[in-house]
Amino acid sequence: MSSFGILFVDDEKNILSALKRLTRELEVNCYFANSGKEGLEVLKQEKIHIVVSDMRMPEMMGDEFLANVRKSYPETVRFLLTGQSDFQSTINAVNKGGITRFISKPWDDDQLISILNDALNILKLEKENKSLKTKIEAQNLLLAKSN
Repeated sequence: MSSFGILFVDDEKNILSALKRLTRELEVNCYFANSGKEGLEVLKQEKIHIVVSDMRMPEMMGDEFLANVRKSYPETVRFLLTGQSDFQSTINAVNKGGITRFISKPWDDDQLISILNDALNILKLEKENKSLKTKIEAQNLLLAKSN
């Protein structure tokens, strides 16, 4: 398994089941939550890099959940997955939750996998870049000491 984690949050069990089947082949750790509250608990316990959340959920709407994720885990990539067409809620999710992308239900399987793979590739590149930067800084320190 990869060191990357993806969290899917949706109150509909059939949606989560479909996402489980779809993401089975991805080489990442996938987590599934039935509510925003449950999603926040997963985030406290696991290293999550990407969050895909439904908009319309009882107790906590997707825009509120994503705003919480943004506040507590700002480095997490956030996607909104929704079938509802409430334009104002979507704007709130973009503004408050800082979503990277809006994915409509029903989704195209290939397109969703492509979106997730693109995000994972960016995260991998950022991780490699950070690692290389750390190595360069260490080597520069050694060079400065030897000079």
